[in-house]
Amino acid sequence: MIRSFRLFRSFHISRRNLVFNRHGISDLLKTFPTYSSKQYTHSSPLNTMIESLVDSYKPLQLEGKIIFMKSLVDNIPKHSDTLKDIATTHGDDPCTQFIHTIALHPKGLELVLELRTDLKQINTFLNKEIDYITELTNSIHQVVSLWSRRAFLTFRLVTTDSPVELVDNIIQSEAVHPLSGKEEFNKRVTNGMCYAVTHDQLSPNIPISMAYCGLIDYFPTHIQPVLNGAGFKPNILQNPSTACFYTISNAHVGFSGTEVSHQLIKYAVNSISTRFPSVCTFVTLSPIPQFRNWLVDNNILFCDQLEVYSANKRRELLSECAKYLVKAKRGKRVFDPVANFHLKNGAILRKINWLANPNERGIQQSFGIMANYLYEVDYQEKNRIRYLQDGIVSISEDIKQLLHK
Repeated sequence: MIRSFRLFRSFHISRRNLVFNRHGISDLLKTFPTYSSKQYTHSSPLNTMIESLVDSYKPLQLEGKIIFMKSLVDNIPKHSDTLKDIATTHGDDPCTQFIHTIALHPKGLELVLELRTDLKQINTFLNKEIDYITELTNSIHQVVSLWSRRAFLTFRLVTTDSPVELVDNIIQSEAVHPLSGKEEFNKRVTNGMCYAVTHDQLSPNIPISMAYCGLIDYFPTHIQPVLNGAGFKPNILQNPSTACFYTISNAHVGFSGTEVSHQLIKYAVNSISTRFPSVCTFVTLSPIPQFRNWLVDNNILFCDQLEVYSANKRRELLSECAKYLVKAKRGKRVFDPVANFHLKNGAILRKINWLANPNERGIQQSFGIMANYLYEVDYQEKNRIRYLQDGIVSISEDIKQLLHK
């Protein structure tokens, strides 16, 4: 691992890996322009070439993966009718066309997603722009965005009767409110709903995004009653008034930053509206994962003040939280990743709740504070456009009052 970090700084390529670079990918790609798109079958040379790329990448350590990426970009054929025949992306650059061609292979999208996952890690450590890393990052983002369209996705309601492998993967992927096991999962889906998205090019039991929703008859301000199913009891409460989304997780790093989770929310809202016509409120109870660190990083609060501040300064802390969610920005986008996700979807920042999640993780992240984002169908698209175009955050009167304190 130390060697990998050293590579991030110098991008030195060892002699041993230069052999892999020269005689591996380079020789493999030299034959690419001779292949025709008509040969793109399971037994075709083109198919075999892409399969070789897939098999070559998987066993590599991070250093080898970086070398693989450089060799890939350096040796992509610049003028190929095959690329033009196969790749139908909006971009014309050879790198994007070639990545799209790989994705068409039965195992290819899996490789593209793995490349994107690794590139995210690599870009985290870079302190300068590396041309081939930037080119590959941009090309893969274009291709993954294309493969994130609704036509390639399958949305499903996950229940206790769903395939065991799918349920196990969902349990393992839950990062917002971790599950202890199948018993707790069964409890959540008995007292609410779980939706998942799978991709038609991947295993049907690998979720790429998922959402949990509690069906209740009150406005949620604390997480534990929602997790415990308070308010929704089978055969007792048949007409819930509120759907509370308390987990919306991207279960596959390769699809992060795409519209998959946005499409999942739309699907879930439509599904719940059909199943439970009594539901008139769609709201989240969301974590604020970086709030506490932001206070410290911006010298608004010092480490030795944290516990006292949390215990005795409720009003001030809620006011600072409102400012953080609405005014702390990168460009036009709010700094908080959860807030940014919901605002991009057209939600309203409705309420901030004191000690909504008082467990250790909740306290460490945000003093236990959680936020409600309200989805109002009639205003959702308008709010979405205002935020995406002008960075305007839609907020309630409650939030306005906190901002002026």
